[in-house]
Parts: sequence; structure tokens; C-alpha cells
Amino acid sequence: MLTPLRQLDYRNPATLFAFGWAAVMLALLISIPPVWNTFMHSWRVELTASVFLLITLIVAYRAYQNCRHALQISKTEFTWIILPVLIFITWSGLSMIWAASPRSALHHTLVWTCYLIFYIAVRHLVQSRANLRKLLLVPGLSLAFFGVLAATGYATYLYFEGGVNLGMVYSKYGEQANTIFPLLLAATITLKGRKFYAGVAVLVMLGLLIFSGLGRINLILFAASFVTMATVILLFPRFHHYRKKLAVIAVAVILSPLPFHIPSFFSSRGDIPIVARIKDEGGATANSNDFRKLMIGVSLTMFAANPIVGIGADNFGFETNRYRANYAAADPSNPYLAQAESEIPERAHNEFLQIAAELGVVGVSILVWLLIGIAMLGISALRRIRHQPLYSIAALLGIAMFLASSLVTSYSFRVMQNGLMFFFVLAVAARFLFTPSKEGEPLTTVSPATYKLGFAAGALACILLAGYSSLRVTSAAIAASATSEPDLAKAIPLYERAMWLDHENADAPYVLALRLLQAERYADAVPHFQHAIRLGLARSADFSYLASAQALANDYKGAEATFAKAVSLYPRSPFVLTRYAALLEHNGKHDAAKTYLDRALQINPRQTRTWWALLTESPLKATQAAFQNKDNAEVMDLLPHIALYAVKEERDIRFPEERFSFNFTQTAP
Repeated sequence: MLTPLRQLDYRNPATLFAFGWAAVMLALLISIPPVWNTFMHSWRVELTASVFLLITLIVAYRAYQNCRHALQISKTEFTWIILPVLIFITWSGLSMIWAASPRSALHHTLVWTCYLIFYIAVRHLVQSRANLRKLLLVPGLSLAFFGVLAATGYATYLYFEGGVNLGMVYSKYGEQANTIFPLLLAATITLKGRKFYAGVAVLVMLGLLIFSGLGRINLILFAASFVTMATVILLFPRFHHYRKKLAVIAVAVILSPLPFHIPSFFSSRGDIPIVARIKDEGGATANSNDFRKLMIGVSLTMFAANPIVGIGADNFGFETNRYRANYAAADPSNPYLAQAESEIPERAHNEFLQIAAELGVVGVSILVWLLIGIAMLGISALRRIRHQPLYSIAALLGIAMFLASSLVTSYSFRVMQNGLMFFFVLAVAARFLFTPSKEGEPLTTVSPATYKLGFAAGALACILLAGYSSLRVTSAAIAASATSEPDLAKAIPLYERAMWLDHENADAPYVLALRLLQAERYADAVPHFQHAIRLGLARSADFSYLASAQALANDYKGAEATFAKAVSLYPRSPFVLTRYAALLEHNGKHDAAKTYLDRALQINPRQTRTWWALLTESPLKATQAAFQNKDNAEVMDLLPHIALYAVKEERDIRFPEERFSFNFTQTAP
């Protein structure tokens, strides 16, 4: 599996392809300041992948334009794998007609086109077993590198009681690791000598990547994958000669986390992160489960409203708030509505539900078509399991791990590295299980015109995705430049240019609105806050900033209407209900104000009392009340935390004397 670099043949297309794929795998490391982040869709991986695949197409066209125009795949594979993906791409593109965000539908179409290009390229290259091992180096070494970073972060957390938020940073690699792990295990177990131990080191780092990411589903799938592969090796006699190597790998993977916990025996800290994560039935786990239930409800609401065609490909994030309000209207007391008040829910955390919501019954039917093709791979393997190579079993297991993960993760096909990993493993499975039989099953043939048209369409898709990503990051870069410009008069044209380039960049109008608010241009800030909220930047704190701008511009009716909308989205939020009650009270609607304040008190009386004191009196009064009465929450314990600073922004403007008499770090008068 691990080929020394000095032995690599740089003229081999597989070698060049491997370097390109490695660039895509490591693209998220492109975060050198200034860090330009784009709203909803990440640009780093997609720009890198589109350029890489465009180069792949150009090289392939020049190499094969005079060859026989036939895909080296059977008609069965074309019918059950490639054709449904082609139709899925077409349906995704058609959804631009009815999608609220045609750009997002186009984005989804281009990404899936790149998946198909990648699949066909890999499918061609892995006909050679040597190329397969060479390509396996890419995910193996890339994820091993991230495993080193994750293990370092985990050790830092244990030894120095600090470090990064491991779950947030590294859990996103878990799906990739679980998808490719069976194939890497199959490759490693066939190696000898130093290459074998190098392969073991890679597997250990993948295990540590999963372990340090603290994702329970990732841990469960990793264990299931390892146990399944071990069972196959131990069950079938023709694999018995691998048993000693399997034992070495098992011991290395299982024992590798133990050295990190030696200091725990001598430390005053009583918790071990991974143990606490596995045992946790409340707190983060309960919130995570409740959030998933909320997204299920929102997804089903989307599907019920548009059952045939859906809301449009990749439009989930842009349409979440609209359908969340509809979902909440049906049952405002639903406890799951307390979730995602201070986050931007971009994805459904269930790939199949998201496809149903975005592309309706038609999209789901096409996906089922593809899944039937994958099931045919599994049936083919089971019929000949006593004669199947370990690679084919491992590839099928990797596909199963990806599909299982897709039921609960927000990544899957929505993060391009993960989608590419799936299609890589699918191509490997097809290479072993859909190979034309000796009886002469025909290959898929295409005419010269179709051959050229396919290359042209693929190249156009890569160019468009590169252009889309470039446009978005250019907008983000210009907005960042505007933010670093201290002179607001000079910054405004830059913000406007950023919004003109990408009118779905919610960050540009939002930051401009904040600066206008701070510059006491309240009425000017209002439309920019409203625009950002329409695009999906609609946390409860964002509604608070908008209401502050409206109230400071003496538009209290507008502020009340803003929080009426916030209540429709967050009917279980003590902050939103209390803020709305305070606005109603100011507007003379005392009975309505009492109704919403009582609702907030029923949900969380401690938080509500402190929010009310903070909103209607002062931070100092709120702090004193908490100090004197333990039934009131401390100011710094108020949730969501970002709303605290949204309220502070308005109070600093209205009551500048509070800036000097109080700060939010105080806990007692």
C-alpha cells in the first residue's frame, strides 16, 4: 500500500491523479490569514476539486481521443450506477426553475457532475491493482495526517486542560475515515515487512482520528467495520494466513489511545473526554439528538409542502427558517423547537431526508435506483463470497459505513471530500463486482460525438464550479477588506461590491449593518439586517440586532413585527419571548406582554427573570437581583450567549453611562 516516493512514476496518470486528489483532501488546510469564509457553501475544497478534475479531463481527452470510444464498464454498471447519477444530476439542474435559490441548485448540480467525473476516472485507473494501491495512499496518508493533528489536540486537552474543540474540528473526518478504513485494512494486511508496519501506522492514526473526534456514531461504525472485517478474515479459510497480521493490527489500534490517558491517573481531573462522551446521556448528547429531531420535523414539513419536486437542490439551508416557522405553527409547545437558536442549520443531518425535502419523490426515486445498483453489488459479492478478493468485501463494507453514517451526519454528499470518498470506494467495488464476464457481456460504447460531448459537458461543469467558488471567495475577500477599512465611508462601496458579486453572501450585509448600527445610522442598518436574515442568517441574536436598529430609529412597530417573526421561529426561547414581551410592553400592549412573559416563565423562570431585568432595567440591576435571589440566573449564564451581546450593543447606545459602571464579567455588585 505504501509506495516509497522515490519509486513513484510521475509520468503515470495514476500518480498525477493521486497528487491532485491529495490537494483536494488537504484543501481545508488553506486557512492562512486572512481567512475568507463563504456563507453556506465552502469554497476551498470545491475550487481545488474543480481545477483538479478539469485538468484530469483535459489530460484524459488528449490521451484517449484517438482510442476506441468505449467505456471500460459493463452495460449493467452503466444502467445501475452511472445512468441514475446522470439522471439525478439532470433533475437537480431542472430544480433551478422552482428553487428559491437557483444558484444553490446549480451548485448541487455541478458538485454531483464532479462526483461522476471522479467516479469514471477512478473506475478506469483502478483496473490496475498497482494503481489501486497507489490511489489508496491518498486517503490513507491524508487522514493519517489529520489523525496526528487530532491526537495532538486530544493530548493537549488531557495534559494541559486546554486545546481545541475536538468534536467540532475533527469529527467531520470520521465519515471519510470509516468509509475508507476497510479498504486500507484489506490493503495493509496483504503487505510484508516494513510496508506492513507502515500500513499499521496509518490504520492506527485513522483510529486515533475517530477516537479524538469524540463522535459516538463514528466510534460505533469504526468498531463495526473492524469487527466485520475481522470476522470475514477469521471465518473463511482462504484468509486464515492473515490472522497473525490481523492480531497485530487489532492490538495496535486498540492500545494506541492508552498512552494519552496515563497522566489521568496522576491528575486532579476526574473526567476522560471519550469516556464522558460515551456515557453522556444528557447535555450535549440530548441537545444533539433533539436537534436532529427538529431537523427531521423541518425536513418532513418541507417534503409535505412539495412532495413531488421538492424545494430545489441544495436549498435546505436557505429555506430552513421558512419551514421551521411552519413546523412551529403546528405545535409551538414542541420541546425540540428550543434547539438551534444560536446556530445556522445548513443541512438536515440525514442525507436521505434532505434529498426528499429538496428533490421530492422524483429525487428519492432516482436515489433508490442507485441504491438498488449498490445492492446488486452486494448480492453479487454474497453469491461468490467464498471466491471474492478481500478488496471487494472491504469496498462494500466501506459503502455500507458511508450510507449508515448518512442517516445521522450533516456531511455525506454535502461535503465534497466525503462525496468523493464514497465514489472512490464505489468505483473499487464496481471494479471487482461489475467487471464484464468471460461470456462476453458487452461494454458500454459511445459514438465519437457523444464522447466529445461528454468531455465538453464535464469540462464546462468544472469551469462553472470553479467560477462559482471563485466568485464567492472574491466576494468574501472584498467584504473582509471592507471590514478592515476603518473609514466607514470608504468601506461601504466595498461591501456593496461584495454583495453585487454574490447577493447570497449574508455575511457582507450583516457586518455592514453592524457597522452602521455602531455609527448611529440606525435606519440605514435595517434593510441590511433584513437582507441577511432573509438569506438564512437568522439566529435569535440577529433578530435582536435588527429590532435594536428599528427601535433606535423610533420604529417600535417594526421592532415588534421583527420579534413576532422571531417568536414564530423560536417559540421555546426564553430570550425571544421575553424580548418580545418587553417590546409589547413598550408599545402599550400590556396584556399581550404578560402573556408572552408568562410563557417564558413557564419554560425557564430563572433565565426569564434575569432577561427581563436586563432588558427593562439595567445589567447592574439584573446582576444584583441574581446575587440576592438564587431563583434568578446570573447574567453570564444567560442563553444564548450571543444574544447577551446583542442586547448590550443597544444598551451601550441608549445608556452610555452603563459602559463604565458595569461589564458583563461581573457576578456580584
